This record gives sequence, structure tokens and C-alpha cells, in this order.
Amino acid sequence: MDSYQITITTQDQQQLAFACRGDQTLQQGAEAENIFLPSQCGSGVCGVCTVHCQSGEFDMRDYNSEALAADAAEQGDILLCSTYPRSDLAVSTPYSYDLIHFESLAQRQAEILEIKPINDDVVALELQLLPDAEDMLSLDFEAGQFVELGIPGTDITRPYSLANAPNWDGRLAFLIQLHPQGQFSQFLRQAKVGQNISVTGAQGQFVLQESSLAPRYFVAGGTGLAPFLSMLTHMAEMMDSQTVELFIGAKHEKDLLAMEQLTALQQQLPQLKIHRCISQAEHTWQPDADEWIGAYRQSVLEVMKQTLKTAAEPVDVYVCGSPRLVNGIVEMTHTVSPESQLFYERFTTA
Repeated sequence: MDSYQITITTQDQQQLAFACRGDQTLQQGAEAENIFLPSQCGSGVCGVCTVHCQSGEFDMRDYNSEALAADAAEQGDILLCSTYPRSDLAVSTPYSYDLIHFESLAQRQAEILEIKPINDDVVALELQLLPDAEDMLSLDFEAGQFVELGIPGTDITRPYSLANAPNWDGRLAFLIQLHPQGQFSQFLRQAKVGQNISVTGAQGQFVLQESSLAPRYFVAGGTGLAPFLSMLTHMAEMMDSQTVELFIGAKHEKDLLAMEQLTALQQQLPQLKIHRCISQAEHTWQPDADEWIGAYRQSVLEVMKQTLKTAAEPVDVYVCGSPRLVNGIVEMTHTVSPESQLFYERFTTA
């Protein structure tokens, strides 16, 4: 089988190369040489491993159109987990070199400290990492990244974004949507405080673009708020003064998450503006609380379209949530504010 040279250029202009056979995906070829590029599902569903092909021939197979839209594919975007080389390739990444690993991610054990119902469908999960082989508690991660949590006694893992900022004490927080048939959801319904589960990671490219000075627009749907809680907490700890607006989408007011935590973050980040976007608001809802900048009886997509149209300058748009939300924001940003930068992460089935 022919082998091809794959050259990767990262966002910060670092380069690396590896050989990849024609019967391997680019992800498989890279990992065979201990190069672990940001990825998640490995099956063309999530879109986390999207990169841009600058030159060369390839076949891309068996991927979900929600992970990579047709127009993006036409412009040269590819999924590492679904792409087979047919010549040497030059590929660029939307992330920096420091998000690439050169050894497989370590698996750790963590103790369940709390499983707290937030509403009928969401729980807050808090874990305490156990010491690793070097007797360290901390986990090396960047605000916005995710880890894979494993069901004890099985090889089943699911990715979840961290909802807290990096720390030295090994505490990990999550907001997790419970799905009726989700395997990890079923585990959480009967899990007990004190039980141990595995934690693998952290990984992912959905992180703050520290080099950009553009205003930040965060768009969250449901538990897609989790990585933004991590980012905002990190910004508060770093006394980051960059303009930031958070747009939270929900069907009903009861579906809004972490309101007390967000109010506290506003005290630490006076430049933070928070917009609640309730698509099916009850008639009795009163959206005029003083601590909130904006409250809308509209979907977050409608609010974002209006906001982008009136933005005085290009912005950095970050979005995390359902495929419908992410795809809507992607399409909207390209048409309404094409000069803005866009960063996103889609939900996968839990």
C-alpha cells in the first residue's frame, strides 16, 4: 500500500509531519507515529477533528453532514477520522501546537463527590481526582476542554466538557444532560457518592483564543454552558478585561443553568454581559431582573442574528450545544458577519 507524507501547519505556524498509508485515515496515520491531534468520536460524527486541506488529493468517507457541512467540505475542510490520503497532503489546523499530544492520554481514577439534580434532565457532577503515579492530584487542561468519563467495569466512555477552571486540587465539575437511552446517563441515575470512575484526558480544541483582541461572544445551549463556565472562571482568575457577552438559549426559564454562579462571575468580570434567550417563555415570566443585561422571548439564534447585524466590529464567536444550534450559528456567522472568527463544539449522544 502506498504511503504519503502529511504535513501539518498549526495556527501558530508550527509544523510537523508523518507518513500515512492509503488504507489509513489521517488520524490513524498520525497516532501510529504517536501524534495525537484533537479529536473525539473517531467516526465522523462530532466534527472535533476538522482541519483544512491546503493541497493534495484524498478520499473522505462515512461522515455525518452535521459534523462537516457541504459548503465547508467544498472549501477544503476535512475530518481527520474520515479522510484517506491519495497523495502527499498539506493540512492546516484551527488550533495551536500546544493542543497536540505526543503520547496517548493517561487514564486516571476519580471519586464521585456529588451528583446533584439541577432540573428533570440535568445533573451537576463533581469529582475528586485520586493521586497519579507521581502522587499528583491536578489535571493538566485548558479552560473549555473535555475529558472522557468511563463507566466502571466496562470500556464505555463518554466525553464531557469541564465546567470549572484549571486547578491544583484535582476537583472536576460537569453539567450533564440525561438522555433516556444514554448509557452514561443510565449509570449516573444509579451511581453513588464515593464510587470511583475513570477520567481520560483532557483534550479538545474548544479553548480561548488568547492572542485575539476581538470581543468574545459566547453562545450556549443547555449543558453547552459548561465550557463557558470554565472559560469565564479562568478569565475572572486571570483578571481578563476583554469584552465578553454570553448568550444562553433555552426553551423555558426553568431550563436555565448555573444562574447563581453566573451572577457571581459578573461581580468578578464587570465587562460580562449575559443575555437569556427563552424561546417558549411563559406568560408570567418577568425578564427584568437588574443583574441581567438582556432577556428575550426569542430563540438564541434570532437574538444572535440581530446582534451580529449591529456589531460595530468583527467578533470571536464561540458556540457549544446541539447540532441544530451550532449549524445555525455557523451559517449565520458566515453570512451576517463573515469577518468574525468562529469556534464551536457540538453535542454528541451521551
